[in-house]
Amino acid sequence: MSSKRKKPPRHDLARFDNPECSETSGNERQNDDSPLTFRQQAVLPAIAVSRSIAQAARDSRIAESTLRRWLNEPPFREELNRVRQEYLLLNQHQALGGIPVGMSVIVELATLADDQALRFRAAKFLVERGDRHGDFDRLSDDLQDLQEAIRNSDNTTNA
Repeated sequence: MSSKRKKPPRHDLARFDNPECSETSGNERQNDDSPLTFRQQAVLPAIAVSRSIAQAARDSRIAESTLRRWLNEPPFREELNRVRQEYLLLNQHQALGGIPVGMSVIVELATLADDQALRFRAAKFLVERGDRHGDFDRLSDDLQDLQEAIRNSDNTTNA
């Protein structure tokens, strides 16, 4: 029996020094403009929609301590806030887009429902909404502002 120990395998670290190599550790920058690493950028959507840091860490398969450390870094926090704003705008846009569908259902109930009480409540809702036509104007203005902001955002990212 030999008392010699086997040498551990030598890892080829040259691949991390070679920018043309496709294998990376995950800590490299995605591009020169971003101060965040691939891993940090990949975890942003999970954090933006998670209810807790612990859940975001589990979903992203990173240590919670790592995520908490990143959250203390200003560039990471700024990018997270930007991603959260994008999700907020997207959700608002989808909600506003659903209003015509909802209104058409209420109109249909007011005109076609067999239940007289349901027809009355639907009609009452439409009349009350009609009285507040200023709300519709405001919603229409908000939708136009949102669409313009999205167009400007698209133009900025495509430039």
